[in-house]
Amino acid sequence: MVGCAVAGVQGLASVALRSRIGPLYEDGWDYHHLAVRLVEAQTFGPPAAGRPPGWVFLLAAWYRITTPAPNAGLVLNAVLAGAAAASVVVLGRRLLDSPGWAAAAGLAYGCFPWTLLIGVTLYGETLFNLLLVQLALLVDRSWTPPPTPVRAWSAVGVLTGIGALVRPVMLFWAPCGAVFALRRGRGWRPAAAFALGLMVAIVPWTVRNHLRLGAVVPITSVGGKTLAVANNDVAGAGQSDAGLPTDVPDDELGRDRAYQRFALRWIREHPAEFTIRAAQRIVRTFDPVTRLNKDVVGPPAFRWAVRALWMGLLAIVAWGLRGRWRGRWVVPLSLTVTQVAPAALFGGGFRFLVPAFPFLAIWGAAGLRDLSAGAPTSAATPSGAGTAPPRRSG
Repeated sequence: MVGCAVAGVQGLASVALRSRIGPLYEDGWDYHHLAVRLVEAQTFGPPAAGRPPGWVFLLAAWYRITTPAPNAGLVLNAVLAGAAAASVVVLGRRLLDSPGWAAAAGLAYGCFPWTLLIGVTLYGETLFNLLLVQLALLVDRSWTPPPTPVRAWSAVGVLTGIGALVRPVMLFWAPCGAVFALRRGRGWRPAAAFALGLMVAIVPWTVRNHLRLGAVVPITSVGGKTLAVANNDVAGAGQSDAGLPTDVPDDELGRDRAYQRFALRWIREHPAEFTIRAAQRIVRTFDPVTRLNKDVVGPPAFRWAVRALWMGLLAIVAWGLRGRWRGRWVVPLSLTVTQVAPAALFGGGFRFLVPAFPFLAIWGAAGLRDLSAGAPTSAATPSGAGTAPPRRSG
């Protein structure tokens, strides 16, 4: 029910906002045209590795079934949004042990304005969030009997790799996945299975990139530029193309390596400014009216009204976090931190917080439940969450 409702709301948002944002907004244009070229010419690019392939391949497969048109992509996004919200409900039931509050978390995530805004473009975040929640569900199973089989950790590795092929920032969570496999799997075999699954997902695309570019490029050839647009003289706490060097090679790989050298040199030469910017970027990431490369949106009165409302929501989330950061809650916490923290390196903006929305919704539902109960129930988590049982009187 929740998934169907969210899919419907996402579809209505796509219709209502088409004239103002539209599916081809900024990055959506690139993903759409790469998918169309994949359908019509059976080739990825050019550029050969300019975008992560995961979302492009799914979009192209959908275009083959339907039609290579942006509106068809919006239908797919609505389906993915509904599936992600339904997955949040399933995860919420496990963590909160309450179907009602789990459904509230799913609806809160799926109908959150920024979730809907991302879904009205052909960005890859809608798919990525679905993969994140499914990954959390897979790892969370290791907290309940029977013991998680080794092959399940292979699936965790594969899903991590697929997530990285949608958004390379997923690789920041890979060490956490290995630690979970070692600790929860109780041995080296689950960790090896996780690593093998990760390689199974990523190595084929890496081999393809080597054949096309003549070098080892695991996912994309724009990592250097992503670093450079955030670390130059004019980027500030966001991103700016204006500060990029102009004397770079013409070829795809040489250009990106030049950008990478430029960014690393800038960081070495400006350590104090980089540190200040890193802190500012984290603050910007939690500001709902900021964008990576376009400063802020709306007039001052609107911005501060939105910020005040958002601060109230964050306070509820913080209340829900009390006592819910240990045991099985470490799984969503690790996914949240590893997907948000890279903003300190790559430029701050509210879009970097989008992958955390599913888990913030669950903590928010927990906070509302605690507040409505009028009692300190932060430690009342399901079994396996790492909390001690209450003492018996007498």
